[in-house]
Amino acid sequence: MGAPKENRNAVGNKGGRPRKFQSAEELQKQINAFFKECDDNKELPTVTGLALALDTSRTLLCNYEKEPNFANIIKRAKSLIEKVWKVWADEYEEQKKEKMKIKNLAEDLLKYRTQADFKSPVFP
Repeated sequence: MGAPKENRNAVGNKGGRPRKFQSAEELQKQINAFFKECDDNKELPTVTGLALALDTSRTLLCNYEKEPNFANIIKRAKSLIEKVWKVWADEYEEQKKEKMKIKNLAEDLLKYRTQADFKSPVFP
């Protein structure tokens, strides 16, 4: 049931809460601040972190993504988050490979030294 017709508070009110972001520029500024904060703190950005930084929920963020004025900004932010995680995962895998190389090299060196010790001319 809506407000009575004579209710002056209902005049011009289409219902619902006012928008969190009035303009795309305002949203973009806050998103930029979020990424700068992540960079300064050396943290990986997340969509949930973005929603928290914007003082919204993930659901509301997804709803804004459907709005023509905000869609590209939010999609670009999500893509950037995905790219950061992809780069991190690639670096992590590369570090894992390097550690395995070092571990294998150390094991090979240990095997060689052990074999060399047993073939010593002192102990036939």
